[in-house]
Amino acid sequence: MRRTLTPLLVLCAALVLALPRTPSPRIGEDRPRGGVSGGSAASGEAIKRGIQIAMDEVNAKGGVLGGRKLELVIPRRRGQPSQGVTIAREADRAREDRHCLRGLHTTVALAQVPVWLELKTPYMGAWAAAPTSPATARNPNYVFRVSANDDYADRFLTRYTVDTLKKGKPGLLLENTAWGQSNEVGLLKWLGERRNQTRRTDKFNWTTRT
Repeated sequence: MRRTLTPLLVLCAALVLALPRTPSPRIGEDRPRGGVSGGSAASGEAIKRGIQIAMDEVNAKGGVLGGRKLELVIPRRRGQPSQGVTIAREADRAREDRHCLRGLHTTVALAQVPVWLELKTPYMGAWAAAPTSPATARNPNYVFRVSANDDYADRFLTRYTVDTLKKGKPGLLLENTAWGQSNEVGLLKWLGERRNQTRRTDKFNWTTRT
């Protein structure tokens, strides 16, 4: 991820600085509110650290386009689509984010994509993995992602489980979220194509403790 992010940050900053209204290369990053105690806050912290490492490398080499240094801006939210849309529009009015590395939650990413296209703000999805998020065939297009597609991951997991582990009827344990639902659809699809069935499917909530 680190080797991927560094050239992507340079490219994104170049795209951003090419926009007429852009005075500086500021990067907005999506992060759940509440520190490391939230359901996916640890993932958000991992994304933030990876981005910061890549940005430090770029800045240490002189920045981009004439020595401009990249700056990270982190809004705080709770992983809700409505809040994601509000933050996107507020950042645009304040002219804070020139590019966005976001997309921790699929539902938030899907809600934000139309806004970034409307505002012509480059968006790089860093985590949201549902097959429908965030990707677009629009021209011009401002929405991209580096996260793995759930459908590809589910196909790999199915092949590994059936061919390598020799498990003909695996059980599924999925989190009770949009991401879990997306993986359930993908896993059942690929198991079905191999004429395999699941032994059972169980779901758990983020707040569940064992």
